[in-house]
Amino acid sequence: MPALVSENQQFNGLQDLVHRYDSLRRNAGAVSVVPANTARDYALSFNARA
Repeated sequence: MPALVSENQQFNGLQDLVHRYDSLRRNAGAVSVVPANTARDYALSFNARA
């Protein structure tokens, strides 16, 4: 499964994250639709440092 954040911190700049997010979002349309009752089993979280 593709990840939004790279293990290599060098590739976690804002532009890198935006590019990966956009790619994941576009590819999500190719995935079959999941029944609504299973949607609560998934979460997205961000850990950011200023």
